[in-house]
Amino acid sequence: MIAVIIGIVVIGLAVIGTPLFVVLGGLAMLLFAIAGIDVSAVIIEATRISTSPILIAIPLFTFAGYLMAESGMPQR
Repeated sequence: MIAVIIGIVVIGLAVIGTPLFVVLGGLAMLLFAIAGIDVSAVIIEATRISTSPILIAIPLFTFAGYLMAESGMPQR
C-alpha cells in the first residue's frame, strides 16, 4: 500500500513540474528513512564519493577529447 502512495506522490510531483533530481533525491531520502538508515550518513558518504579525484578526472578527460576533436588533431 505504501508503494502505491509513494508512486502516486512521485507521479504527482513530476506532473506539476518538480525537477526530476528533486523528486528522485527526495524519494531516496524517504526510503532510506523508512529502512532505518541514517540520512546524514548517506549525505556524508555521497559527499566523500563526489570529491574523489577519479570522479573529477572524468569530465576533464571528456573536455580534453572535445578540444582535440575541435582542433583538428585527428586529421594531422
